[in-house]
Amino acid sequence: MKASLVKQTQKDVLMLRKIFSRRKHSRYHAKEKTFIVFQPFTPDEQRLQIIDISEGGCAFIYTGEERDLEAMCQVNLMSDNLHHVEGLHLSKVRDQHVSGPFRRRGVEFQWLGALDKEKLKKFIDQVSLCRC
Repeated sequence: MKASLVKQTQKDVLMLRKIFSRRKHSRYHAKEKTFIVFQPFTPDEQRLQIIDISEGGCAFIYTGEERDLEAMCQVNLMSDNLHHVEGLHLSKVRDQHVSGPFRRRGVEFQWLGALDKEKLKKFIDQVSLCRC
């Protein structure tokens, strides 16, 4: 009796996680050469490969220490010869070690106005491969 109760409880927990952890925005894999640009147009500019993107944020791969990007909160998005989105504000959601020197960071876009949202939607349409 206890084993079946434990299994049912585990199923209930998984179902609740699915219900309450749904993303607000659909997430898409990004095409190759899609970048988030930290400190654009400066000698310290960093272009980092975007892995996936949504209207709420994106994830990218980088090398170095987590603290290396802590002070950077305004970025540009760009893709090879395509639409650019400039001056986006962001906040870190998650940062984790992936493999070797590589880290994966997830960020959330902040303070998007109506025009920024429209630019971001167009950018996502142009750089997305498929839904994650």
